[in-house]
Formats: sequence, C-alpha cells, structure tokens
Amino acid sequence: MGAAGVSLLTGLFVAARVAIWFLSPDRSVPVAWLLPIWTGSALALVHAIWLLDRSRRNATDRASRLVAAAWLLLTGAAVWLWPYALQPDVHPAAMLLCWGSWIGLPAACAAGSPDGSPIRGRVALYLRPLGWSVLLLGVVSAGIYLQQIRSYAGGVDFFFLICNARDMLEAPDQIALNAYRYFPGAYAFWRTVMALGGQQLAWLQAAVIVVAVVNATLCSAIVVRLTRHLAAGVFALLWCLALSSRYQGFTGVMEPLATLPFLAGLLLWGGVPLRGRRGLACALLLGACLGCSLWFKQQAGLLSLGALWLVVNWRLAPAERRHELPPLCLLPLSAVASFLLLILSEGHGWQPLRQGLSMLGSYPAQGSWWHNLYVQVRGDELAFLSAGMVVVSLAWIVLSASRRARWLGQPWLEVTGFCLLAAAATLLQFRTRAYGHYMLLAVPPLVVSAVTLAARQAPRHLGSLSQHPLRWFLVAGSALLLLWYPAGAPASWHIWRVTSPANLASHQLWHRQAAVAADLRELARQIARGETLYVLPPRHHSVHYLLGTRSLEPWGYGFRMPELEQMPWQQFDAVLLLHGGLDESDRQVWTPGQQAEASRILARSGFRPVAQLRTMRLYRRQLEEAQPERGER
Repeated sequence: MGAAGVSLLTGLFVAARVAIWFLSPDRSVPVAWLLPIWTGSALALVHAIWLLDRSRRNATDRASRLVAAAWLLLTGAAVWLWPYALQPDVHPAAMLLCWGSWIGLPAACAAGSPDGSPIRGRVALYLRPLGWSVLLLGVVSAGIYLQQIRSYAGGVDFFFLICNARDMLEAPDQIALNAYRYFPGAYAFWRTVMALGGQQLAWLQAAVIVVAVVNATLCSAIVVRLTRHLAAGVFALLWCLALSSRYQGFTGVMEPLATLPFLAGLLLWGGVPLRGRRGLACALLLGACLGCSLWFKQQAGLLSLGALWLVVNWRLAPAERRHELPPLCLLPLSAVASFLLLILSEGHGWQPLRQGLSMLGSYPAQGSWWHNLYVQVRGDELAFLSAGMVVVSLAWIVLSASRRARWLGQPWLEVTGFCLLAAAATLLQFRTRAYGHYMLLAVPPLVVSAVTLAARQAPRHLGSLSQHPLRWFLVAGSALLLLWYPAGAPASWHIWRVTSPANLASHQLWHRQAAVAADLRELARQIARGETLYVLPPRHHSVHYLLGTRSLEPWGYGFRMPELEQMPWQQFDAVLLLHGGLDESDRQVWTPGQQAEASRILARSGFRPVAQLRTMRLYRRQLEEAQPERGER
C-alpha cells in the first residue's frame, strides 16, 4: 500500500466521521476539536490494514498474523467508538480502546519494521516507562480512593462485630455466648484494635482500610517472590484492591481478616518442596496459618482445600521436586492444633466451637447455587474469565507428561495450584446465599494464581519486549481492562478516574442519613450508656455502638427477626422501633403490619412510647406505682 492509498483511505474515514457528526442529533462537541482525533485514528487504522496485509504477503508466523489482526480490530473499533470515548463514566472500555490506538501506534510501527531493526529496541524504551507510569497512576488513584472511602467503611456486619468486641472489653462476664455463632477470631482482632487506639468509629474504619491494603500487599509480595517481577506485584496489588471494592471489601466483614493468615502462610512457604527439615518447618507454619484463617470465619476453612494440590505434586512431580509424606501429614495436624488452641484461648472452653458449628447447619438457603454464582459473575465478568484461563492453563500443564516434568514442583506452580483450588473451594459458600462479600475469600488466591501464571508464562509465549513490542502492548492493554472495567458498580475503584462523593452514595452508612442522624442525636439525650435496648428490626447495630447501649444475654446482637410474642420484653430497659430510613432488606422482614403488632405487644408488656421521632419510636417500661412506705395508712 503506497502513500496514495494511505491518503485515500484516511480521507475516506475522516469524511465518513464528519458526515456522521452532521447527521447526529447531538453535536455538542465542535467538529474542529474532533478532526485531529479522527485523523489520527484513521491513520492508525490504515497502518493496521497495511500491517496485516504485509504479514500475509510475507508469510510470517501465525502469531504475528494474529497480532496484526488484533491490532486491526482495535484500531477499527477506535475509529467508530470515539464519540463514546468522550463519556468515560458511561463507556470506559471505549475510552481505553481509543486512547490505546494512539498510544500503541509506535509499537505497531515497530512491528512493521524488519526483524532486528533498532527501532524495535527504541520502542521498548518507550513502552517500559509508559507501563510504569500507568501503574504509578494506579497507585496514586487507589490511594485517593482509599482516603475517600474511609468515612464510608462499615456495614451491618461491621457494627455487629465491634459491638460484641466492645462488650467483651467492658463487661466480659455479661457476654451473650450467642455471639460465638461466628468464630471468635474477628472479635479478638477488634478487641486488639480498640485496645491499641480506642473505640472511636473513625479509628475502627481506618482499620478496615488497613486490612484491605495489607491483603493486597501480601498478594503483591507473594507474586514478586514467585516471579521476581516488581511490575507484576504492583499490578496484583491494584487488582486485589479493585476486586475488593467490587465485592463489599470495605464494609468491615470477616473475610478480609480470614485471608490475612492464609496469605501470610503462602508467603512464608513460597512454594518450596516440602522435603526434609525445612519442609517440616514450612508445613508447620502453613498449617498454623490455615488454622488461624478458620479461627476468623467458619467458611475460611474452605481455603484449606487448596492443600489438595500438594497431593497432585506428591503423585506426579519429578522425584527431586516431590513433597515428602511426613510434611504432608504434619500440615493438617498443625492446622487443627492451632485452631483448637486459638478457640481455647478465648476463655469459654469449647462453647465457641459448638456455637459456630451449629450456625453452619442452621443457615437457611436462598436461591439456587447456580443463580448465586451467576450474581457473582455479573459482579466482575473479567475476573471469572481470568479464573477460567488459569484453570485451562493448569490443566494444559498437568495433562502433559513433558510439561509436568518441566514445571510441576516449581515454587510458582505450587502456589498457583494451591491458590486456584482454594479459590474454587470457596465458591461452595454460594449454595446458601448470593452475598457479594463471600467472594472476598476467593479474591486474594485468584489474584495470586492469575498474575503469577501470566507473569511466568508471558515471556515464553510473547518473546522479548525489544523484539515484539506490539505483542506486549496488546497483552498489557488487555490486562489493564481488569483495572479499567467498572463492572456496573459506580462506587468501586477504577484506575481511570478519581471517585467522587456522588459515586460513593451507595456506600452511605445507614446512621448517616440526615433524618436518622438527627434522631440518634436526640436519643443520645434520652438513653444512658450501658442501658439494655432492643432494636427492631435488629440488624442495625450501629444504634447500639453510637448510643453505648447493649443487648441482653442470651439473645445478644443479631440479624433475624425474633418471635415477638415469645420475647421477655420486661427484661429490657427500652425498645426502639425503626420506621424510616429502611432499606429493601429491612422492609422484607419489617412490614407495617409487623410494626403495628410490635406496638400492641409492647403496650401489653407495660411499655409506652416516650419519643416519637422522624424515623424511629422509643418505648420504655412503665414504672410500677410507688408502694406506700411501711407505717403509712
């Protein structure tokens, strides 16, 4: 294709875009601004056509032709998607494709140069700082997001945990053992946080952010140790934060606490063969960390199923990289022993264990397993696509004798396989509910396995950056989609924009609604700290934490609606009925009919309303008539 052909095609594309602009009902952007954009995009597209034609004529390898075809598709999409690229909040993928067609043009030009041309090395010098600039932009953007999301951190589970932890510190002899329907690790964590920095809500919210950052940092450290690739580690950190923001990772739930010891164990182990004295020590540490994860949450025990990959190694790996049987037997023993010791350290014997196990059997299911999984897939389709690619890649390795001999038993593959099985096992949780925060158990092992596998295998399939810059650019751009894609969640973090308060509106805490906040300030003048209070519906534990009230043994703080007729109302100092500021979950269990019924039952139980506020009504027990003093007539 000569200069005349290039000029003709470029002119045709630009003329077509101008005609479409004139026919469009929306011409808010002046055509003079768009002409340079259209011209540059058209040049990129024409060059892509020439590159594909050249690769076909020169009978180059299939990989080069596929790269040229992919570049042509990208530039073709960029030419027609430019109007949408001007709306990044609505069409972020269009923005990435269009800017990528310009930024990647030097790499495409280098791909069209002869093999061994020095221009390819010069383009590599351009791509390396470009990649690091994007990663550093992501780190800055993530830091700003974490600063903004801190005041929104929390949720019903968070206040449930910190209310129990506060009571365990202030009145340990009055704790309702019903609190231990969740294993006590989370309470121990929040007791420690309160002992170190106090019980101010802002301090506890900061701890939620720190836990998420430490999880992401551990993922990054594992990837760097296994791949010796710092850029891959930074990418793992950013991707872990992005997925956490999309699956309720900043609501103060227990899953991020449970993954901390799991990731610490993987980092300490590092995938080395469990052989000899070092293998025994690694198995002991890894098992202890798995037991600690279970101590934080019952379902975190599913992460331990990742150890089944060690059995694959024991059966199929070459002899010099094969795990030995004694460390494999020690690992589950260490996990069980550490878990039981941690349970006993709570000081209530085996009661926390019995309560926690009974909770697992009594949790009612909602929806089918496949529907609940589908809900998670829609939360981030690209994450599940990445998981599928990891599954295919590991099967490709395990099912080939030559590839098993080459890679099975190597540290990076051991950790990748362990993490993949652990992440897959956590999907069993969705047999009961479709809660997004259940995915937080799977996020860190998914990130570690996918990034490690990609970083180890990419050089083998793509060649060197200095010889194949366009291949690397396309693969890196595809990976950037994982950080760019908003997954329909405006409050989640994306690398391409700074989150505004309007985006975080869906994360607004219940007690910070204007009407609710005003009512709570009024209640603070009418309720003394330490009084026993029952709240209906019972899931809004922020009332207890902000007012300093407590629930009553043996009911404790809970989520499920009680049988109103069977409650011993006389044992409570006050009862609070909520009727405003409720969300859909509240309205499903707390209907106007139930509110009226609760008012009638409280009246029969000797309660009367003492404060009628905009969103809530406070009831107190009527004091019995004062009895005449002895001797009076």
